[in-house]
Amino acid sequence: MNNAMSGTCGVGVVLVNGPAGSAAEFTMGEIIDVTIGLTRGWDVLYRLSSNSPVRPRLLFTADYKFVTLSVDPTTVPFPTNGSPTNADYTAREPLWRDPALTAMGYSTGTGGIASYNRDLLNKAWSVGSATSAYTVFITKYNAAWMAYTYASSAYMVLQYPWLSAGTSAFPGRGWGNSWPMAYAHETGHIFQAPDEYFASHCTRTSVHGALHIPNANCELVDKDTTSFPCLMSHNTENVCSPTVRTWGWVDDNHDGVLDVTP
Repeated sequence: MNNAMSGTCGVGVVLVNGPAGSAAEFTMGEIIDVTIGLTRGWDVLYRLSSNSPVRPRLLFTADYKFVTLSVDPTTVPFPTNGSPTNADYTAREPLWRDPALTAMGYSTGTGGIASYNRDLLNKAWSVGSATSAYTVFITKYNAAWMAYTYASSAYMVLQYPWLSAGTSAFPGRGWGNSWPMAYAHETGHIFQAPDEYFASHCTRTSVHGALHIPNANCELVDKDTTSFPCLMSHNTENVCSPTVRTWGWVDDNHDGVLDVTP
């Protein structure tokens, strides 16, 4: 799979729905909001690519899966930790993720996700073959955090009520109507970009992406004036030079071709 954010990316959008009448059931209005929100998130990345010094050919195309489970949402523990541990994630996500994968005809765990991603790469898309692929699980079942990504397994989780509303019931605010920007941020992680904000405990010596780019925009202290707000720092619609280079939007030999190509 292409590790740079360029070419055609097949996105598996898995909407994990709960039983009728339960807290995990999506309304039609929420389904519409999810569909529009994902498009808005991709539009953010399109605009960033068009403003990049080296503009990549970039296209996102989606494979939508709507999976309704019989899993009682009250059996999935409510999130209580504002700084979740690995145990917090594994105590929640597999309870609905694995039944969703089974319902889609895949094995459980990251192996099933990898199989689905391979199918996305091999899918006969109307726009041609995909050069990269990842899976987005969107659910109202509880998760350890509102939005997170496992880049090594090419998937992310969006806990819709928390991400889109951020009521005081959750241990941290959500993003309201700007949640598509958070989704664009998580897609940045899929393509190896690190967090750059102070609370992420980033360092400027870590290297990322196919070109092994240092995280030079990392905030070393809170409100670091040597760091610039951007998508991977404070979810603003701009990117700094290290992020662009991490995504492979680079043509250092000036031959008109990205140095990391699909």
